[in-house]
Amino acid sequence: MPNNKKRKIDDFKNKIKRKMRKLERMLDISNSESDSSKSEDSVSSSSDESQDSTQAVINTNMADTIENSLENILGSHPDEETTKGPEIAVDLAKRWESVLSSRLDKDVRQKLMDKWQAPQNCQGLNAPKLNPEVQSIISATDAKKDKFLQNIQDLMGKGITALVVAISLVLPQRETVSPEATQAMVDAGKLLTDMFHTISNHRKYQINNNFNVNVQKISHQQKIDKYLF
Repeated sequence: MPNNKKRKIDDFKNKIKRKMRKLERMLDISNSESDSSKSEDSVSSSSDESQDSTQAVINTNMADTIENSLENILGSHPDEETTKGPEIAVDLAKRWESVLSSRLDKDVRQKLMDKWQAPQNCQGLNAPKLNPEVQSIISATDAKKDKFLQNIQDLMGKGITALVVAISLVLPQRETVSPEATQAMVDAGKLLTDMFHTISNHRKYQINNNFNVNVQKISHQQKIDKYLF
């Protein structure tokens, strides 16, 4: 595989060298014609300008070819791969950017945590607890790591709860509410609940290292509910 990549790079270099030699010959011809045209009349001068324009186009095309060849080998620039969505309300963007960079005020966060309790028929939005029997056999460090992730899940669960309450209010009125708005909220719920589940799986993965192979197989089969295992 490395040899194939090296061969491709060498072929590319040779290709560029050939094109550069061709470009140099074209530039030499253009310069020669430009020197001889100094003694000609205005018609000849116009012809030189046309040649210069043609050469400029050739140079531009050559540069584009080189850039495209490099992109084929190296891949597109990372910054160009980022796709941006539509702008949101300015005031909302300012506030969320502030939270994203500096987090919520502690008191505000606690009030929101107390306000949004998991729905009675969707208790899975509460972060799963670590089984007491498991906690008794893992190290204090592992227990601390798991608690940190559990706290993140708790916070996420509150956010999903607020979102699902909004969706539940909108669904009965969906004929009068923008379909795009309803779909956006539902999509957000799907992504966030999937992330919630991913964190649960990661918590199990971290703790599984404390078990022997047989116990690990059993733990993988255990469905996550109120408890992690």
